[in-house]
Amino acid sequence: CAETQAGNGTIVNPLSWQLKYVNETETLRDVAARLATLDAARRRIMGSNSLRSQIPCNFGQVKNAFCDSVRTPAARAAHAVLARKVELALDRPVVFYRHEGDCVRGRRRLQGRRRLLDDNTECPGSFGGSIGNHVGNYFRARACARMGGMDFVFLRFLHACPHEPYAWLPAVVATSAAAQPEATAFAHGYTAACTNGQPWIHMSPSWIPAARQGGLDIRRMTAAWAEREGFPGDAPLDDVAIHLRCGDALTQAHGQYGLLHFGALAEFVPRTRPSTVGLISEPYKSFCAEGETKARAGLPEKRSEHSARWCSCPCAAVVDALVDALKVLRPLATVTVHERDLVMASWHRLANAPTASICISSTFCMWPVLGARHGYFVQGSLFPRADEISDKIPTLGIIKSPGLVSYHTIGTKNLKRCGTSVATMRRAIAQRLMPKGAQLSANATQAVTIRGASLPPADGVW
Repeated sequence: CAETQAGNGTIVNPLSWQLKYVNETETLRDVAARLATLDAARRRIMGSNSLRSQIPCNFGQVKNAFCDSVRTPAARAAHAVLARKVELALDRPVVFYRHEGDCVRGRRRLQGRRRLLDDNTECPGSFGGSIGNHVGNYFRARACARMGGMDFVFLRFLHACPHEPYAWLPAVVATSAAAQPEATAFAHGYTAACTNGQPWIHMSPSWIPAARQGGLDIRRMTAAWAEREGFPGDAPLDDVAIHLRCGDALTQAHGQYGLLHFGALAEFVPRTRPSTVGLISEPYKSFCAEGETKARAGLPEKRSEHSARWCSCPCAAVVDALVDALKVLRPLATVTVHERDLVMASWHRLANAPTASICISSTFCMWPVLGARHGYFVQGSLFPRADEISDKIPTLGIIKSPGLVSYHTIGTKNLKRCGTSVATMRRAIAQRLMPKGAQLSANATQAVTIRGASLPPADGVW
C-alpha cells in the first residue's frame, strides 16, 4: 500500500482503486464467506475419488492436461458439472486445477504417495527436482482463472508434507472481477494461459501479465512458512542470493544452462562494506565424496538427487570455483553455500535477499526471483521473453552482457566423471570464467549491462 509519486506530482496509492472497487461491489466479509465456501467444496472433492477424477491431470508428461480441460465447450463442462455436484453457486464460473501428484499411475505408486503425505517422517528429500517446471502448471491454472474472471480451486492433497511447496500456495482464490458468461470467461482464460502451444508457461507471451502475481505468491507463501519454522533462525538472510543449477543440466553439458562470468557476479556483491553471499544449489558434497571413493576403487558412481547421470563432482567444482573467485574479487564478503536447504528455504532466500537475487538459468529460481525485492535474470534461451516480463515487473532486471556461458561451452561433459579430481575441474572452469588479472587484484571489474534495472549500490544498500 506504499504511496508513490506520479510524474505530475500527484500522490498515488496503487491499492486505493482496488479497495474502492471492493467496497463498492461487495464487502470483505462476503469475500471471506466465498473463500470458506470454495474451500469446503475443495475438501469435499478431495475426499471423494469419484469427484476429483472428473478433472483430468497428468504426471511426468510434457503435455498439459489442464489446458485440455478448458480448451473446448465439451471439456469445460466438467468444471461446471463438478461445481454443481458440490453445491457451489454458479453466479460466476469456477475453474478447478488438479495436482499432478494425484495422477500417479499404479496402485503401489499411489499408496507410496499417500504414505509420504500422511506421515511426516517419510516426507520427500530436501531439494526440488523438477518443481520449477511443474509448479508452472499451477500458475497456468491461476492465470486462466484470473484472466477469465473465475474463482479458482486447487485440488491438492488434504494431508501434505509440512515443507511441501504446494501446501503453502493458495488453494482457493475468489475473484473480484465482474461476473461474465461462462463461455466468455473460459475463452478469455484459455487464451491467457494456453494458446501458445508451449509446454512451459514462462515461454508464453499471453501469460506475462500474470507473472508478477506468481512471484508474489511464492514470496508470500515462503514468508508464511519461514515465520512458522523460525527460519533462518538467528542468522539473517544473505545480502545476495545466487542460484546455481547443477544436476543433469551440468553433467549433460546442456546448451540452455550455464554460468555467468565470475567477475560479473561479483558486481552484484557490495564492494565497500562487509556483506554476505548465499550460493544456493542442489546437494552435491556427499555424492561427490562417495563418487570419488568409488571411482578410485573402480566401482560404479552414484547418481545425484537431480537425476544426474554421473556423480556430483562437477557441481562441487563449479561451486568451489565461484567461492574462490568471490573471495578474491570481494574480500569483504562472507560466502556461504546452501546445498541441503529445503525448497521453501531456498525460495525464501531468493525472494527476500535485500541486495540482489540472481537467477542464472533455471526455472527453479525463476519463480521466487519474479517476486524478489531486487531480482535479476540472465538473458538466454531459457528465458526467451525476459524483456517482456521485465516490462511488467519493475523489480526485475535482465542481465544482457556479459552473456551466459553455457555448460556446453565450458565443457563440463568432458569433466563429468568422479575420476577427474574436483581441483582439476575447478581450475578448468576458472580459466573460462575468471576475469583476467583478478588473481592479482581485488579491484578487478567487469562491465555489466542490465535492462530494466541497475546494479546494486557499492555498499549494497538500496
